[in-house]
Amino acid sequence: PKGLSVGEDGALYVADSGNGCIRRISENGSVETVLTGLNTPSGLCWDGGVLYIADAGLNQILCWDEETLTVLAGLASGVYPEDNAGFEDGEAENASFRAPQAVLAKDGTVYVADTGNSAVRKICDGKVETLASFDGTGGELWPAASSDLAWVNGTLYVADSFAGIVFTVYTR
Repeated sequence: PKGLSVGEDGALYVADSGNGCIRRISENGSVETVLTGLNTPSGLCWDGGVLYIADAGLNQILCWDEETLTVLAGLASGVYPEDNAGFEDGEAENASFRAPQAVLAKDGTVYVADTGNSAVRKICDGKVETLASFDGTGGELWPAASSDLAWVNGTLYVADSFAGIVFTVYTR
């Protein structure tokens, strides 16, 4: 298991990365598989009746409304062309990610820990934009391997598993 999120039904949802599925653990402890056929789901976030899923193996951000699974952002094939190496902003269906590990939805925006690209990205109004990325020069540690996200009082916090630090990205 890599990701956890509490659903609006009070159940715990688990990203079972090794088995490519999402499991639901009810308040009474019963476990059921609710979504299969994923590659490597890692990060989960419920918002507005939708489960957002960062699938690190597909290089996509998915959304599931308990009936339909759709690609929110990332190339439909999940495989990025060699010329952009998995790091492309723009229209959500043309944007590309590399091994995203976490998602966080807030006020109509989905934030992504794009771990393989050493970046933090956001999806809003059908577009993907990079908020911060490591420039590769060694002058900045941030964000070397963004791996989780939290929102508190208008600030986006980013856990960086490589640097061993929690960073902030001010969005308001």
